Amino acid sequence: MSIAESVAGELVAEQPGTELVEIKKFDQQLAEFTAKYSGVVYDLTDPAVEKQARSDRYAIGKVVGKLDCKHAEVKAPLLERARILDAERKRIKDGLQGVQEGIKSQIEEHEARIKARREALEARIASISALAVFETVPDSIDIRCRIEDAREVVVDTSFEDMEAQAALAKMRVMEGLERLLADAVAKEKADAATKKREAEEEAQRQEVARQEAEAAAVAQAERDKKIAEEAAAKAKQEADAELEAQREATAVVLGFPRGSVGRR
Repeated sequence: MSIAESVAGELVAEQPGTELVEIKKFDQQLAEFTAKYSGVVYDLTDPAVEKQARSDRYAIGKVVGKLDCKHAEVKAPLLERARILDAERKRIKDGLQGVQEGIKSQIEEHEARIKARREALEARIASISALAVFETVPDSIDIRCRIEDAREVVVDTSFEDMEAQAALAKMRVMEGLERLLADAVAKEKADAATKKREAEEEAQRQEVARQEAEAAAVAQAERDKKIAEEAAAKAKQEADAELEAQREATAVVLGFPRGSVGRR
């Protein structure tokens, strides 16, 4: 059922002495037809009876048609009144909702400002927490710089109702950075000690290698000297033998007895 039909029904119910009376007039014919035809069984195999049944159906149909026409006639002005009523309701409702929208937009703008301010405060607190986050493993210098940055953060009433959260974030960042610094310093000391030990061990290895190289060089020099001395002695021996052979040859040429040249 449409709104117009519903309103029309309500209007009819409110005016039983006018429009509804026109419809109620058909109650008498309904009662007559009900009394006359209720329980009637037609022998439709009899042509005359079948003709009478069709005539009775037509007679009732004419009354139904008149009822519909009367209903449309009575309902038309009611529907027009309902249309006017709907239009007035829409006009007033649109006006009310327009006023309501003005209030609603103010509330939404106020809520948007509150949300933006809260997001800005949350971003400030997040930036404090981010001071304890490093993209790579930091050294003690990096951590000390972050600690100084954290110390310079001022937590005051500018954080409004989130001042306690900002103070807690700063405290946690300071604690975290101090732990990181202690770990970094300990690691750097351990690394320095390891490097010093490795450097000393390397220096010792190089000294041993140098001493071994010097010893090897001395040994090689002695071997080279011995070989040179042996070669010189051998060369002298060979030279002396060659000189002796030449003297013997000269003695033979001169007619001296073999072995007499060079003797004293």
